[in-house]
Amino acid sequence: TIIGEKGCKSMVDINKIGSQGVFDSLNIDEVLVYAFNSSNLNEKEKAYRYITNKYNSDWRGHNNLGAVQIMQKKYADAKTNLEKALTLNKDAGEIYNNMGICYRNMKNYDKAEENYKKAKSFGIKPASYNLGVLSLARGNYGDAISNFKASENSCHYNMGLAYTLNGEYS
Repeated sequence: TIIGEKGCKSMVDINKIGSQGVFDSLNIDEVLVYAFNSSNLNEKEKAYRYITNKYNSDWRGHNNLGAVQIMQKKYADAKTNLEKALTLNKDAGEIYNNMGICYRNMKNYDKAEENYKKAKSFGIKPASYNLGVLSLARGNYGDAISNFKASENSCHYNMGLAYTLNGEYS
């Protein structure tokens, strides 16, 4: 159950209302919960677009819309939304991590690294893993190993790949 400015709604109610696209009867936190729990990227995008229009000064909508657009391979749109999120909150490490993912997918590895490091400085744990993936793409296998070790992600495939490519077979 989510408690918000418009009262208390169950997850069943939030999902029912959200799936009908009637977001006006939900508060921002309820729309965020609906979008987060939806497995449909188009539904997520619709909900986050609603938030960016109705609550334009809330960074979370822009950040989350950007993250969904990355998954949809809409990198230019994602970058625009993430840049807007940064204008609203320069202290949210999640935005920098998402910006790094966006830049990595756009093959701008220097900007990706810059953003991952900024995210890492805010304590965003996936940033170390993402730096490892970036290091693999750049052929810096020792750095990849170090970054994977520093992350909490247990993706052994990428760690094994980094060790193998670095010539460490034991």
